[in-house]
Amino acid sequence: MIGETNASREGSVSAAVVQIVNEVKEFARTRYRMLREEMKENMATWRRVAVLGALALVLLVTTWLLFSLALVAVIAAAFYPNPYAWFLGFIIMTVVWGTGAAIVVLLARHEMKAQAMYPKQTVETLKEDQVWIQNELGNDAHGNINDVEDHSGRAA
Repeated sequence: MIGETNASREGSVSAAVVQIVNEVKEFARTRYRMLREEMKENMATWRRVAVLGALALVLLVTTWLLFSLALVAVIAAAFYPNPYAWFLGFIIMTVVWGTGAAIVVLLARHEMKAQAMYPKQTVETLKEDQVWIQNELGNDAHGNINDVEDHSGRAA
């Protein structure tokens, strides 16, 4: 009778474990299907946005080129009797746009130096989590904290 009770308990426990595993699998499948469908919808939207963005970029570059040509024409008109008027207009605009680009590069470089290029808050949180986990795992029955070695090869 005792053997039958243990066997029935083992059977009910194993059936419960199988049922839990199946429910977890179904839960994961459902979430995966939801994610896949949502990603399909999002990808269609992103494709449309990418096409519109590319078109906007082409139109913006065209606008910039036409504006630059207009400025070259104004500069060339200022040098009108000179046979090199158009050449001078293009050279002057090249220097103007080149100077502007150099200034923007210097500003970007300054911003990059001023801002740390890694996520400080996330790194700090991960370090705190590491210490907490080490403390939790390192506590033995007497409340002593064992040293947990870091084998990752990176600085803590």
